[in-house]
Amino acid sequence: LVALGQLGADAVGLDVDTKAVAATQLRANGYQTQVRAEVGTASEMSFSTNEFDIVVSFDVLEHVPDKLAMLHETVRVLRPGGILMLSAPNRFGLKLLAGDPHYNRMGITPLPGSVARWWVTEFRGEIEYDVETLPTRSWTERQLIRRGIQLLPAPGESLPPQGLRGL
Repeated sequence: LVALGQLGADAVGLDVDTKAVAATQLRANGYQTQVRAEVGTASEMSFSTNEFDIVVSFDVLEHVPDKLAMLHETVRVLRPGGILMLSAPNRFGLKLLAGDPHYNRMGITPLPGSVARWWVTEFRGEIEYDVETLPTRSWTERQLIRRGIQLLPAPGESLPPQGLRGL
């Protein structure tokens, strides 16, 4: 967010953690950069419809209980013709099967969130597990297409014959 502000963007950030928002403001002040960081949830954004030219969400979707609401809100605040950059861990990727990106526990990424939470907290003894069920790429793509988003290939991918893909 600070780097975007330094480049002259009207950068706005959203986080559920008040400490993260305060740290963002502190960092921006340290760089003498103007950014707007707000406390809020991705599934109930306080922003206006069509407010942003670009919306970026990296590794957030798997933490949100209501993924459909988050995708709806993300598309709602994006202006027509705007750019959405969205990424989430690959639920069935071999790398994540060896150890999930949040708790480094083998084999939990394909599990439903409630089962993974039980495994990590009850069986493994961790204090918490705040990851919901990881969405699949195809599910996420279908939801975005239903909301009018045109998908483009991810870096290093080509367009498959059946249409546009990639996040």
